[in-house]
Amino acid sequence: MKKILIVGKLFTVTERSTGLMNRSDLIVLTAPSAQDALEMHRQEKMDMVIIDLQMPGMSPEAFCAAVRQDAETRTTSILIACGDVAVEIDRALRCKANDYITKPVDAELLLLKAGQLLNISQRKSCRVLLKISIDGKTSGTSFFCTSQNISASGMLIKTEKLLEKDEKISCSFYLPGSERIVADAIVIRALQEADGTWQYGIHFSSLSPVYRAAIEGFIMAREKTG
Repeated sequence: MKKILIVGKLFTVTERSTGLMNRSDLIVLTAPSAQDALEMHRQEKMDMVIIDLQMPGMSPEAFCAAVRQDAETRTTSILIACGDVAVEIDRALRCKANDYITKPVDAELLLLKAGQLLNISQRKSCRVLLKISIDGKTSGTSFFCTSQNISASGMLIKTEKLLEKDEKISCSFYLPGSERIVADAIVIRALQEADGTWQYGIHFSSLSPVYRAAIEGFIMAREKTG
C-alpha cells in the first residue's frame, strides 16, 4: 500500500479525480503546511510528497533538506509544483526534488508523474457503451455514449451531449463477463475536445457493493494481463 502526502491547496486539484488518487492500493493524506507535512511524514513514512514551491510554513529548500537528511525518509519521492518560469523551475530543481510540474497544475499530468515516481502503472483505458439518463434540468431524456478509465469511484465519458457540472445522472453499462451495472452519478468536471465533443468526469454517488466488487474485479483482471 503506497502512501502519498499532498501539502496545502494542491489537494483540490486531485480530490475529485477518477484517476490514480482513487486507486484502492493508495492512501492519500493531506497537510495544511510544510511543518505539519514533515511531522506527518516522519510518523507515517510516506512514499511520496507533493508540495508547492510557495507552500506555507517552510521553504521548499528546508523541507526537502529535512527529508533527505533523515535516514528513514530520504528515499521518499518529492514532486514540486512551481510557476512556468525559468527562475522557479531552477529553484525547484535545486531543492533536490525528484521532479516538478508547472502551474496551473494539470490534474492528469500530475497523476501521471505521481504514478511514474511511485512505479505504479496507469490503468488501461476500457471503452464500453453506456446509457445515460439525465435527472437534472432535462429530466426524462436519455442517450448513449462511450466511456473509459473506469474505477469503482467513477469514470470518464465522451459524448456530443451538453451536460452541466454537478448535474445528476443515472447510468447503466455492461463490463465484459459481468451483469448489467446500474449507478447514480454526478458530473464533476467537463472538457470540450478539439472535435467538438465533450469529455465528462462522473463520480458514482450510489453504487451497490455487488457492482463495486464487479468493477474492481474487472480492473484487477485487466492489470494482471498487462
